[in-house]
Amino acid sequence: MYEEEITPIRIQLKRPHVNQQKILSSNSRFKVICAGRRFGKSDLAQIASVTRMLSAPKTFVGYVAPNFDLCKKFFKEFVESLPAQLIKSENKAELQIEFINQSFIKFHSGEALQSFRSRKYHLVIIDEAAFIPDLKDAYEQSIRPTLTDFRGQCIFISTPRGENYFSALFHKGLRNEDGYESFHFTSYDNPFISPEEIDEAQNTLPSEVFKQEFLAEPSSNSGSPFGGQSTINKNVVSTLSNNEPICFGIDLGKSIDHSCIIGLDNEKKMAYFDRFRMDWNITKQRIKSLNLRYPKAHYVIDATGLGSPIVDDLQLAGINNLVPFKFTGTSKPQIILELILAVEKGEITYNEITAKEMSVFEFTTTASGHIRYSAASGYNDDTIASLAMANSYHKHCRRISDWKLYRC
Repeated sequence: MYEEEITPIRIQLKRPHVNQQKILSSNSRFKVICAGRRFGKSDLAQIASVTRMLSAPKTFVGYVAPNFDLCKKFFKEFVESLPAQLIKSENKAELQIEFINQSFIKFHSGEALQSFRSRKYHLVIIDEAAFIPDLKDAYEQSIRPTLTDFRGQCIFISTPRGENYFSALFHKGLRNEDGYESFHFTSYDNPFISPEEIDEAQNTLPSEVFKQEFLAEPSSNSGSPFGGQSTINKNVVSTLSNNEPICFGIDLGKSIDHSCIIGLDNEKKMAYFDRFRMDWNITKQRIKSLNLRYPKAHYVIDATGLGSPIVDDLQLAGINNLVPFKFTGTSKPQIILELILAVEKGEITYNEITAKEMSVFEFTTTASGHIRYSAASGYNDDTIASLAMANSYHKHCRRISDWKLYRC
């Protein structure tokens, strides 16, 4: 009788760098990792998951990501990085992978955590935890109970997003309370990333965004890319400039939203401000009247969606100094970034209404790593949009004489 020959399975995961290894070597039950982009957070999560699943048969791992698209992305990366001989089954519909030792990992969307009910896990990993909707309720009501039967572990991994429940857990770990341990690493702490690449990001991003995304420092103003209140307020003026505006930004309100018109003078001081909610005919008449008052200025106007026929009507009416601007996923971040940098450098002034919108403005990072800017839920950003358009085009307008001539 011959013994069956056992063929070893070679598993080649990414080798953890020295700072990832510090986390993996910790025996704490709850680990909170606040780290900058490109630190290797997702690689760390994969190493921790696979290592735990191989540690003993029938080891169950739950993996939580902020949304379903990220879950599919991580599921695909797991399958592609593991040898086929190790995988007993993979279920794309359920986003579950089972190993030949009967261990499995299931991916859950943070937007639909009802799937956590009645499950039991040895380990739960919450990736980009700061971006999980209502993380406090999600963890306390859905995730934490699944760790009870096996006295399971939980790893929270994320870049910060202002002061929220993730940051509260991080501070809890700094105090080593209730089995929690916290780790803080910047993007510079990944030895496989060139420091020059990070330096380049610092030179092109707003300081508040760079600090949060690369240095893993929570924003001082709940995620506003314009920075803390002191940065925003330093450019606020109580009265508008008496100089003639040379460049206007016009944001056209959709549905019940406000329309806003902002004019900047030659020194980028706010010289005109109008915010109103009117029907399109009155809105067009206001713009025509403004053009008669300042015929040499240029008017950057929102030509997105319903704005396009408004621009057409105004041009047919003989207004030839309009500059149509369409908000896209590329164009909006660019002009917002230019405005943020102008605010940081003190190159522009604005009123209190605009400052209030800046203080509740937000930025988020998409799954592809791009920065997305928007008003916080329940708030407006029409003054920011108007000011951003005027600021962006201002560099093309220059007063060349006291005869009020402009060149664009």
